[in-house]
Amino acid sequence: MYWLASERVLFTGDVMVGTGTVVIAPPDGEMRTYVATLQRLRSEFADAQSILGGHGPAITDPVDRIDYYIRHRAEREQQIIDAIGEREATIPQIVERVYTATPRALWPAAARQVLAYLIALEHERRIISRPLSRKPDKTEAAILDPDLSKLADIASIAVARAELGYDRDLELREYAYVGAPVSGNAQDDFPELIAGEHTLSSRDDLVHREDVVDDGV
Repeated sequence: MYWLASERVLFTGDVMVGTGTVVIAPPDGEMRTYVATLQRLRSEFADAQSILGGHGPAITDPVDRIDYYIRHRAEREQQIIDAIGEREATIPQIVERVYTATPRALWPAAARQVLAYLIALEHERRIISRPLSRKPDKTEAAILDPDLSKLADIASIAVARAELGYDRDLELREYAYVGAPVSGNAQDDFPELIAGEHTLSSRDDLVHREDVVDDGV
């Protein structure tokens, strides 16, 4: 990011973009770091006249847009918690419950967004998870590991897979919200749990990166 003080213009790269929001995709995107970045922008650059993101038109209402980004992240997290709280859920099930208004073509990106929230929540011991012994079915696999063969070339496929973390296997796990009504005792139902650990990476190993998507994922 760069602050042009003489023009009161904030260049945000892909932290904020001109249209829509961005996907925080593990293992290189970490939700809590991203939200902390937004909060810092709100506190330190409230006098910005405009924001120029890495994509899209200039943002001419900087404070309102930053507030929207922060609010959107909080609301989406609560939606994910509510989806898990109804009953135990896998990432594909959470996506189906939360992203009903999002085109199915974007559900794989939404799945990586959900994963970023789940990693943060599990690290904070607000949810627990266990790996399932079965492999994803066809519908689940399409969300967790989408076919990108329709992209123009092999190089584009490689970039897309790396940007959204598709180059790393994502096992099928079941998540439960601690304190939500689950069958029996949560710890008994999820004996394999080691809170805060995940198959992709521990939270301490994750760094902040965003990938652009224009639908409010």
